[in-house]
Amino acid sequence: MSNITDREFQEKISEHIADYANVITVYEKPKDYPDKYVARLFLVNSKVKPTKIFIVKDTLKEIRNQIPAAYIRMNRSAEDDPVIYETYLW
Repeated sequence: MSNITDREFQEKISEHIADYANVITVYEKPKDYPDKYVARLFLVNSKVKPTKIFIVKDTLKEIRNQIPAAYIRMNRSAEDDPVIYETYLW
């Protein structure tokens, strides 16, 4: 997997695929980027379909600036992996 440009990320997360919900999970210091924030796109219906679409930023603010207003933010729950910071749904 490789980090994509901000423009590519915004284009990909703005595409709606029939029968799927777009879910962006924001991670704080995941193992693969221990000093960064990462936003990764998942497609969800009755199953979770991971994608290779993600961006890496130094700050949470930079990540949030890339997520369109159509997405609804959800705070992490106690059951989430500790590196999950928040999730966005569309």
